[in-house]
Amino acid sequence: MGGRWQPNPGRRAPLREQHIRLVEKKADKVLFTAIVTAPVDTGRYKRSLKKERIPTGWRISANTHYAKFLEFGTRRMRAYRTLGRALDAAKRR
Repeated sequence: MGGRWQPNPGRRAPLREQHIRLVEKKADKVLFTAIVTAPVDTGRYKRSLKKERIPTGWRISANTHYAKFLEFGTRRMRAYRTLGRALDAAKRR
């Protein structure tokens, strides 16, 4: 009896991979919804929307200097909430 308990890695791996695929699928839905609903003037913001793998899951981001203004608005401009609405829509599905 003196050993330390070790989980069976062969049984855990498929479940872990299944969860990773499920989270990636959800991230794809968020990205797709964000791209479809993104406001378009020049198209730069829409083209900058990307999905990237991070240690805790996936990150959806926009790589433009004005993305925060589109998402949260300003004193003179309403917030579009593109990523927020895409995330809300993915939660409902």
